[in-house]
Amino acid sequence: MSTGQTLYASLPARRNQWKECIGWVPLALLPMMAMMLRTKLLPWAFMWLLALAIFAGCKWQTWWQARAAGDAGNWKRSAAYFLLWPGMEAREFFAVAGETRSTPASAWLSGVAKTLAGIVLTWAGAQVVALRHPLVGGWTGMAGLVVSALWDFSSDCPGVAARWTSHKAHHAAAACVALAQ
Repeated sequence: MSTGQTLYASLPARRNQWKECIGWVPLALLPMMAMMLRTKLLPWAFMWLLALAIFAGCKWQTWWQARAAGDAGNWKRSAAYFLLWPGMEAREFFAVAGETRSTPASAWLSGVAKTLAGIVLTWAGAQVVALRHPLVGGWTGMAGLVVSALWDFSSDCPGVAARWTSHKAHHAAAACVALAQ
């Protein structure tokens, strides 16, 4: 086989390699772009921007893999994955396409109550406690962020977020997809 034939035969494999590389590009570029803004931002704002850039890059990469496997579905479901689903399990999220389960009112009330508790703690930490005790106020604010953002994960098994099983994640993905539809 001549060199030209060998090169031509390897083109589909090279195209697939480039398609795989595209999935990693945002994970490399977004943090670099955040780093370029480092001197123009306050340290805490830079930290959040960098964390968001890494999260968005990882989110894109997992979506790209699901898309390459043919699991990504339509643009509405992809938008729901990017904007509504906090996890990184793209294939698991898109696997619940046909499932729509109604979420009980008690679960909605519990989620709203925990979110409001987190908001109150965050406000109390930033506005009330921090005036007299800045360190305690900072910790109160962080506790509020944890309560509002993460407490839902351990609602069925209090204090043990590690027991968040694939089944629960699957149910949460189905609820998120139902909300997007």
